[in-house]
Amino acid sequence: KMSAPIILVIGMANIAGNAVLIPIEEHNKTTVATIAGAVVNIILNSFWIGVYFSTGAMTASIIAESIVCVIEMYFARKYYNIKNIFLYLTQSAVISLIMYLLIVSAGKITAVDGILLTLLQIVVGGGSYSILFFGIFKLIFRKRVK
Repeated sequence: KMSAPIILVIGMANIAGNAVLIPIEEHNKTTVATIAGAVVNIILNSFWIGVYFSTGAMTASIIAESIVCVIEMYFARKYYNIKNIFLYLTQSAVISLIMYLLIVSAGKITAVDGILLTLLQIVVGGGSYSILFFGIFKLIFRKRVK
């Protein structure tokens, strides 16, 4: 659970780095961001692993990856609209929260257990996320076309 935010952070860094900076041959900027993240990770790990163990290591990794993301997004800022990115992230967060609540509810209101519960939660999660995502996507697309 603790490592979940890193998925978002690495994804955003990949968009800024691999989809924007690398194609325009700004490899040096991705290298600077990566080195900065590595240095921060080493420093934080040297202090936190001995005290907080795996929690310290994961926190250091999230912070380091966030630094890589921020630096790469800063370097690539003229190639994207930050407002649109945060709008998309907010929508995804709301949809994900609703999906999570539905998955938890499905587990609590049914009498199934084990693999059946897992399968039910996959269907409920995937279905609810898809319906919500494409419903919102359709609304946004309709709004932009008009």
